[in-house]
Amino acid sequence: MKTLLIALHPYNSHGLDAWHDHGVGMTYAAAKVQGCDVDFLDMNTLHNDAELTKAMEGYDFISFGLKSSYYPLGMKVKQIAKAQGSQVIVGGYHVTAAPEELLLDSGIDWIFDGESEITFPQFLRNPSAYPRLIHGERPNNLDDLPWVDHSIFREPLEDCSGWWHGGKRRMISVIAARGCPYKCGFCQPIEDNHF
Repeated sequence: MKTLLIALHPYNSHGLDAWHDHGVGMTYAAAKVQGCDVDFLDMNTLHNDAELTKAMEGYDFISFGLKSSYYPLGMKVKQIAKAQGSQVIVGGYHVTAAPEELLLDSGIDWIFDGESEITFPQFLRNPSAYPRLIHGERPNNLDDLPWVDHSIFREPLEDCSGWWHGGKRRMISVIAARGCPYKCGFCQPIEDNHF
């Protein structure tokens, strides 16, 4: 099945909205390593709905990770996908926090809760073997996962000018671990549920 993984961002965004989406980047890298027919779209490369619609044409599956702050944007992507006859797979933090909410949306074909690097490529090989709500298998060893190829994003180096101390203008964000050892009220219980 031909699949498009989308890094949700406002069109041609800058600053924090332009930072690399490590979740979809890791999912894409894992699927590519497993030989899945996947393409990647960074919405930062687009300027409007017409460009988005054109970029999404011809795919069996459209998949994206959903952050709560990008919920309206994700629903726009879902509507375009459904209008084109694609099936929709939604994962990410919002799904992990509120899967029941997304299960009520009949326009979403699969809801992917938890981590994706192991289970998503397996799903792509045999989607009919999976229920609508998929719980991703946690990797035992993060060192076994492929690295994110930062060249898939609009800019391989992220713009940190205007807010990073020390005068630096470019950086690459990395994920060195999963989860957090602290128990801050803002992130809990989602942090423990996800990681």
